[in-house]
Amino acid sequence: NVAPVSATIGVPGNSAVLTIVDDDPQPTVKFSNSAYAVSEAAGSTTIAVTLSSLSSLPVTVNYATGNSTAIAGSDYTAATGTLTFAPGESSKTFPIAITADALDEENELVDLSLSTPAGATLGTPANASLTITDDDPTPTVQFEKSAFSASEGRDTALITVTLSVPSGKLVTVNYASSDGSATAGADYAAVSGTLTFAPGATRQQIELAILEDTLVEASETIDLALSSPNSAALGEQQSATLTILDNEPSGSQLYLPIVAR
Repeated sequence: NVAPVSATIGVPGNSAVLTIVDDDPQPTVKFSNSAYAVSEAAGSTTIAVTLSSLSSLPVTVNYATGNSTAIAGSDYTAATGTLTFAPGESSKTFPIAITADALDEENELVDLSLSTPAGATLGTPANASLTITDDDPTPTVQFEKSAFSASEGRDTALITVTLSVPSGKLVTVNYASSDGSATAGADYAAVSGTLTFAPGATRQQIELAILEDTLVEASETIDLALSSPNSAALGEQQSATLTILDNEPSGSQLYLPIVAR
């Protein structure tokens, strides 16, 4: 201290405090990416959150997941919490558990968000998405068996078509009948159309009308085919045969009209 000359030390005394006012802006806190991806089989993933610059003060920010096309409890485990950056830290992560299933399905999205920062402001992106990529094979669609049969006296034959495993997607497949030794319009009513398997369904049936006659005849066959599957692949039994069993008594007489000459 220097003694004053021709003066006295006044109040508050011979010492003072100089405050250096910080002029640096607060850092921003944000996701490290706007989009993340993880395989359904991975079990879990970590999401990174970063500061734009180092801070000498603690920084906190809340995080949360939300349903988009993925559903918490079925596709992933919901996660919420608070990240704390100690002075000098610039990156933190939080985990998300992923739930595997056996369904072939579309890739699914989880919404990610940051909120309520302290010691920082929200940067961009403060919202992001996590894509859960499906790892399940495409199911096959085919006839339940390669050969079906129905009695001529039965009005309708039911032909079963199956998926190898349940699917999380809507599955469709076209079907059609064609003449083998049977003739459409005389022995059966031709059919064609599209079968639709709702998500989770594995069985559908084709209805085919059998036409009655009074002729004693050999068994006759109808050819069946599947084509143009959507969200599935054709299996080995993509074609089948329906045999129409004659129902006339074996001792019946076959009378032909007599034509005069």
